[in-house]
Amino acid sequence: MLGPSQPYLSIYQVSLYLHRDMIALTPFFKEAPTSFVATLVQLLTPVFGAPGDFIVTVGEVALEMFFVDMGVVEVWNAKTSTMYLAPTLKP
Repeated sequence: MLGPSQPYLSIYQVSLYLHRDMIALTPFFKEAPTSFVATLVQLLTPVFGAPGDFIVTVGEVALEMFFVDMGVVEVWNAKTSTMYLAPTLKP
């Protein structure tokens, strides 16, 4: 247990430490100021997917953005009937 004179980490600080590289490696946010990244990190919500789950479907209105931090993502192109593996930050 931490005492009053001992430092502690807030949930925000831990989240920033864990996710800042993931956001910084995303080309869309590469030039984003640190303050923006810090705000974005506070808005992240973990979502877990099982094999076979769909993250997005062609034609859906995009209301969310997903960062795939770990695992494998298969991308299915219905027009060409092909599937490929999308790169993620961690295998």
